[in-house]
Amino acid sequence: MATTVAYADGAISHRDGKDYTGVGIFFGKDDPRNFAGKLASGPQTLQRAELAAIIKALELAQPQTDRQVQVRTESEYAISAIDDMRRGVQPPSNSSLVKYIVQCAGDNAHIMLASKDEAGNKVADNLARQAAALAE
Repeated sequence: MATTVAYADGAISHRDGKDYTGVGIFFGKDDPRNFAGKLASGPQTLQRAELAAIIKALELAQPQTDRQVQVRTESEYAISAIDDMRRGVQPPSNSSLVKYIVQCAGDNAHIMLASKDEAGNKVADNLARQAAALAE
Protein backbone atom coordinates (compact mmCIF):
# COMPACT_ATOMS: atom_id res chain seq x y z
CA MET A 1 0.00 0.00 0.00
CA ALA A 2 1.37 3.42 -0.96
CA THR A 3 2.10 6.01 1.72
CA THR A 4 1.76 9.78 1.57
CA VAL A 5 4.14 11.59 3.93
CA ALA A 6 3.40 15.11 5.17
CA TYR A 7 5.40 17.19 7.61
CA ALA A 8 3.34 19.47 9.85
CA ASP A 9 4.58 22.25 12.10
CA GLY A 10 3.26 25.22 14.02
CA ALA A 11 5.03 28.42 15.02
CA ILE A 12 4.36 31.45 17.17
CA SER A 13 5.53 35.04 16.81
CA HIS A 14 5.32 37.59 19.63
CA ARG A 15 4.86 41.18 18.40
CA ASP A 16 3.47 44.33 19.96
CA GLY A 17 2.33 42.42 23.04
CA LYS A 18 0.31 39.93 20.98
CA ASP A 19 0.84 36.36 19.84
CA TYR A 20 0.49 35.34 16.20
CA THR A 21 0.61 31.75 15.07
CA GLY A 22 1.14 30.01 11.78
CA VAL A 23 1.05 26.49 10.39
CA GLY A 24 3.26 24.91 7.77
CA ILE A 25 2.67 21.70 5.82
CA PHE A 26 5.26 20.14 3.51
CA PHE A 27 4.57 17.16 1.24
CA GLY A 28 7.54 17.55 -1.08
CA LYS A 29 9.26 19.89 -3.46
CA ASP A 30 6.76 21.68 -5.74
CA ASP A 31 3.82 19.70 -4.31
CA PRO A 32 0.68 21.84 -4.71
CA ARG A 33 -0.52 20.71 -1.28
CA ASN A 34 2.35 22.48 0.51
CA PHE A 35 0.78 25.11 2.75
CA ALA A 36 1.60 28.09 4.95
CA GLY A 37 -1.18 29.92 6.77
CA LYS A 38 -2.16 31.58 10.00
CA LEU A 39 -4.17 30.00 12.78
CA ALA A 40 -7.56 31.46 11.99
CA SER A 41 -9.42 31.31 15.28
CA GLY A 42 -9.13 30.59 18.97
CA PRO A 43 -6.29 31.32 21.34
CA GLN A 44 -2.99 31.92 19.57
CA THR A 45 -0.82 29.29 21.28
CA LEU A 46 1.96 27.12 19.96
CA GLN A 47 0.11 23.94 21.00
CA ARG A 48 -3.00 24.95 19.05
CA ALA A 49 -0.84 25.79 16.02
CA GLU A 50 0.85 22.37 16.17
CA LEU A 51 -2.52 20.61 16.34
CA ALA A 52 -3.99 22.80 13.59
CA ALA A 53 -1.02 21.91 11.36
CA ILE A 54 -1.72 18.20 11.82
CA ILE A 55 -5.39 18.75 11.00
CA LYS A 56 -4.51 20.70 7.85
CA ALA A 57 -2.06 17.98 6.78
CA LEU A 58 -4.74 15.32 7.21
CA GLU A 59 -7.26 17.38 5.27
CA LEU A 60 -4.81 18.01 2.42
CA ALA A 61 -3.65 14.38 2.32
CA GLN A 62 -7.21 13.03 2.35
CA PRO A 63 -6.63 9.59 3.90
CA GLN A 64 -8.15 6.90 1.69
CA THR A 65 -8.63 3.17 2.05
CA ASP A 66 -6.01 2.42 -0.60
CA ARG A 67 -3.35 4.83 0.67
CA GLN A 68 -1.72 5.29 4.07
CA VAL A 69 -0.94 8.79 5.34
CA GLN A 70 1.95 9.52 7.65
CA VAL A 71 1.96 12.97 9.27
CA ARG A 72 5.31 13.74 10.85
CA THR A 73 5.55 16.43 13.54
CA GLU A 74 8.20 17.42 16.05
CA SER A 75 5.50 18.25 18.62
CA GLU A 76 5.80 15.83 21.51
CA TYR A 77 2.79 17.61 23.03
CA ALA A 78 0.62 16.70 20.03
CA ILE A 79 1.80 13.09 19.89
CA SER A 80 1.16 12.66 23.62
CA ALA A 81 -2.30 14.28 23.46
CA ILE A 82 -3.31 12.13 20.47
CA ASP A 83 -2.05 8.95 22.17
CA ASP A 84 -3.95 9.89 25.34
CA MET A 85 -7.18 10.51 23.42
CA ARG A 86 -6.87 7.14 21.67
CA ARG A 87 -6.55 5.49 25.09
CA GLY A 88 -9.69 7.29 26.26
CA VAL A 89 -7.91 9.92 28.35
CA GLN A 90 -9.02 13.49 27.68
CA PRO A 91 -6.09 15.92 27.33
CA PRO A 92 -6.29 18.88 29.71
CA SER A 93 -6.41 21.41 26.88
CA ASN A 94 -7.37 21.55 23.23
CA SER A 95 -9.44 18.38 23.52
CA SER A 96 -11.76 19.31 20.65
CA LEU A 97 -8.80 19.65 18.26
CA VAL A 98 -7.24 16.40 19.45
CA LYS A 99 -10.56 14.57 19.13
CA TYR A 100 -10.93 15.86 15.57
CA ILE A 101 -7.43 14.63 14.67
CA VAL A 102 -8.23 11.14 15.97
CA GLN A 103 -11.46 11.10 13.98
CA CYS A 104 -9.78 12.33 10.77
CA ALA A 105 -6.85 9.94 11.11
CA GLY A 106 -9.00 6.85 11.37
CA ASP A 107 -7.13 3.65 10.55
CA ASN A 108 -5.25 4.93 7.50
CA ALA A 109 -3.33 7.86 8.96
CA HIS A 110 -0.54 7.80 11.50
CA ILE A 111 0.84 10.77 13.40
CA MET A 112 4.51 10.24 14.11
CA LEU A 113 7.33 12.09 15.82
CA ALA A 114 9.77 13.73 13.41
CA SER A 115 13.34 14.66 14.10
CA LYS A 116 14.15 18.37 14.00
CA ASP A 117 16.95 17.45 11.59
CA GLU A 118 14.68 15.90 8.94
CA ALA A 119 14.71 17.99 5.78
CA GLY A 120 10.91 17.91 5.42
CA ASN A 121 10.46 19.03 9.00
CA LYS A 122 12.80 21.97 8.45
CA VAL A 123 10.75 23.11 5.45
CA ALA A 124 7.46 22.79 7.38
CA ASP A 125 9.03 24.78 10.23
CA ASN A 126 10.09 27.55 7.83
CA LEU A 127 6.61 27.67 6.30
CA ALA A 128 5.01 27.93 9.75
CA ARG A 129 7.43 30.67 10.85
CA GLN A 130 6.75 32.66 7.67
CA ALA A 131 2.99 32.39 8.24
CA ALA A 132 3.31 33.46 11.90
CA ALA A 133 5.50 36.42 10.94
CA LEU A 134 2.92 37.63 8.42
CA ALA A 135 -0.17 36.96 10.55
CA GLU A 136 -2.12 39.96 11.80
